[in-house]
Amino acid sequence: MGMRRRAGVLSFVLGAFAGAAPALGAPALTPSSIVSPLRERVSEPTVAVSAEGRMLAAWDAVRGELEPDRYPSCGSTGTYGLVEARLGAVAHGWHGVQVLGVDGVGPVAAVGANGTAAVAWCSLAKPNVQSLYVSIARPGRPFGRAMRVPIDCFVPEGLKVQPDGRVVVICSKTLEYVLTPLKTRIEFALLSPHGGQPVIGPIATSSPGAGVSMAETEAGDVLVAFPPLAPQGVKYPQDVSQLTPAARAFAAAQAIEPSKAAFIRAAKVVAGPGGAALDFDASQEENEEDGMAEQLPDGMFGPSAPTIPLPSQSTGGQFTHEYGGPDIAFPAGGERVAIWDSILRLPAPPGPGEEGAVQSVTILAAVRPAGAGDFQAPVQLSVGPGLSGPPKITTAGGTTLALWVQDEPHCRQRVYAATGALGTAAAQVRAVSDSYTPAKGECGEGNGQLVLAGSGPNAIAGWMQGSALHIATETAATP
Repeated sequence: MGMRRRAGVLSFVLGAFAGAAPALGAPALTPSSIVSPLRERVSEPTVAVSAEGRMLAAWDAVRGELEPDRYPSCGSTGTYGLVEARLGAVAHGWHGVQVLGVDGVGPVAAVGANGTAAVAWCSLAKPNVQSLYVSIARPGRPFGRAMRVPIDCFVPEGLKVQPDGRVVVICSKTLEYVLTPLKTRIEFALLSPHGGQPVIGPIATSSPGAGVSMAETEAGDVLVAFPPLAPQGVKYPQDVSQLTPAARAFAAAQAIEPSKAAFIRAAKVVAGPGGAALDFDASQEENEEDGMAEQLPDGMFGPSAPTIPLPSQSTGGQFTHEYGGPDIAFPAGGERVAIWDSILRLPAPPGPGEEGAVQSVTILAAVRPAGAGDFQAPVQLSVGPGLSGPPKITTAGGTTLALWVQDEPHCRQRVYAATGALGTAAAQVRAVSDSYTPAKGECGEGNGQLVLAGSGPNAIAGWMQGSALHIATETAATP
């Protein structure tokens, strides 16, 4: 969920609470291959895969650097270029590269159950004009001509393809940057793969924050959540809205509140073969809470409950402990798997806004067995000392797959994957990339621009190594 929180001061070694790391084993991921043109510098990768094995990778072939003051809402890496894509099949490999658009920023990708693929992006092709474009590839076909979507927002926040091939794109536009809370507008566009005018409309929300999370259930329902951004002490509910496969508009949002009197700070809607939920971070006075409101059989979201066991606070010691909000996976077996990164810092030096030096970053996972009410104690996944970036997690073949970048001495990095029974000592962990020097500015951050997606028995993982996009796939994974 992208946010760091301070949980307290630790006076003990983190490994004592996390348990020993799982033994190394052979991952189910295939050896990676480079899918971007070798002479291009690429950025902002995105990947998708269907249960039947149609896979998609897209990226920016960098042509220039964005001016943040001129384009404050476009992209995240500060670059723009040709939007390029490759289609393929897990069992047969990749087709050729297609150029979808020019001067594009922030592409997002999706592949539906029927094989329809789509890429959406923000285009800066005209001076001082930002436009939203979508390109669609029907089952077994390459991408067609890009369509400009007449929607009054510029950055695609999410993209899904429903079972019948309809493409759903979500956008948000910040209307006011100065006021607190921020004023935003959330809109959707519903496109047919056969062409014609898209259906466009607003999504009502009482949450005034910027940013959207999006997920799709096994039944094809598209879920959208709107993280609230509110002043300290002001309580807003978390809204979740739903679009069913047959509908032409999102249903009225359901307001979800954390337990007790806590305030939601960030939230993310997640889904998988085993269900869906709203996973959120909340705070109450000095305490932090991780909550999860799961979707019930009637489509509504039930009462929130704590997710993962976190370290308790202590009053002494030399380290400050922070953790990233966990990502949750929903395997078909009914268990729930959480993964997150845990940071140890030295005490902050004097001065406002100063942070202590990071000593280590550990990747942790915890599992809630099917039918159980609580998550079990976390297990460490990261291997050895060093720094790690925020992990990714998805489901494939009835199990889970996790991915993260781990820093090594002398500004080197390596991508690791964990497969099998994550959250237990039976999980298998192994490096899936060679040791490499990261891009400028990413040393010590464990970035790698990781991307990960899964559907049915298939998963697709990608990362930036140098200026090239590396892709590895997994199919029919078993614990």
